[in-house]
Amino acid sequence: MKPEDVPKLCTWNEKKQEWRCNKCGSVILSHTQIVSLHLREMPLAGFGETVRKEIPYCPKCEGKPSDTSFAYYGSEDDPDVEDLRRIKRIADKL
Repeated sequence: MKPEDVPKLCTWNEKKQEWRCNKCGSVILSHTQIVSLHLREMPLAGFGETVRKEIPYCPKCEGKPSDTSFAYYGSEDDPDVEDLRRIKRIADKL
């Protein structure tokens, strides 16, 4: 499940302050995934930069997300890279 899918696939329980799966009723969990950033021009090469990303999932309907992942750097206006950097900036403020 992608973070943007949570409102579509789940329901917020205001009283208990938790997300519930619309399919099975389970509490939605979150797993921290470490994303390693790589250069698109040189596979498996990068600057050692990583970002942490929270992945929501239903423990009954889905498997637990992997602990690690990777993404490619692109140009500065690459939306994938900008999204990861935005997540990192938000996480750094927490």
